[in-house]
Amino acid sequence: MSDSPSDVKRSPLLGEHTDEVLGELGYGADQIAALRTEKVI
Repeated sequence: MSDSPSDVKRSPLLGEHTDEVLGELGYGADQIAALRTEKVI
């Protein structure tokens, strides 16, 4: 097993992909910014 190639990656940080996920759910950049301003996210 020690000779097997492996690519070790770190885990995502909390909230690291929030903008990307919300974008995929249909939220626009202005809506996401408003949620951040209101401290929803």
